[in-house]
Formats: sequence, C-alpha cells, structure tokens
Amino acid sequence: MPQFEGSEEIKAPLKKVFEFITNPENFSKGIPDIEEISVKSQDSFRVIAKLGISFLKGRFTTDFTVKEKREPEFISLYAHGSGLQSMVDANIKVNLISKNGSCLMKWEVDLKISGMIASLGQRVIEPVIKKIVDEIFGNIKRNVEKF
Repeated sequence: MPQFEGSEEIKAPLKKVFEFITNPENFSKGIPDIEEISVKSQDSFRVIAKLGISFLKGRFTTDFTVKEKREPEFISLYAHGSGLQSMVDANIKVNLISKNGSCLMKWEVDLKISGMIASLGQRVIEPVIKKIVDEIFGNIKRNVEKF
C-alpha cells in the first residue's frame, strides 16, 4: 500500500486554511483535471476527473467522506474511487500548525489500489500518484493564498 506525505507552508492564518480545506468545493479545486464535482453535504462529495497512467486513460470517479474534524488543526478524509477497471481507497490526514501568522499544512495519504492500475506495477504507478498528490496539495496552497 503506497504511502505519501509532505508539507506546504501557506501564507494564511490557520483558521482560514482550515475553513478552506473543509469546504468540499474548495478542496476539490485542488484536484487536477477535474471535470465535475457534486457536493452531497459539508462532509461528503464526489469528484469526476480525467486520469492517465501509462496506457490507461479515462475518467475516474471518487467519493470523499470526512471521517474526523478537529477545528482548526486536523481533518481526516476517506476516499473511494473507481474507473479504468480499477479501484482506489485512500485515507487522507491533514494536520495544520500555526507558524508566525502562516500555516504549515502536513499531510499523509495511504492508498490501496486494485485492478488494472495496480497491475502496472509499483515502479510505474508510484511516481505518477506522488505527482498527483503533490499537485493536489500544492494547488490547495495556491488557492488558499488567493482566497
């Protein structure tokens, strides 16, 4: 099960970052190649995005559910996605730390991948998924700073 982690320093107060990432519309804007978002509730939303890994290309549908929120420093989400004859389950944890008027956003993403994507092998999929995860959180940083 691939695990990814990283951090971004965001030039915004902790509370603003928390409010931004706990809003499904705002969070989903960080996802690359998004085609559609459907907000079911403040704690549940669906995203349809284009995805391409090696020769597999198509649409991927992912349902996100908030598992835990501790305002203003922590959010945990569960995501289940399917498409390209594959399934992905992800546990996402985001910790926010106040730092001199800015915010340090630290994240961990644990993935379980099955189907055609998994059959490509870890050396093929891991760099692509890492790039996507880094892009999501980098986009969130840029979007919060513009917000």
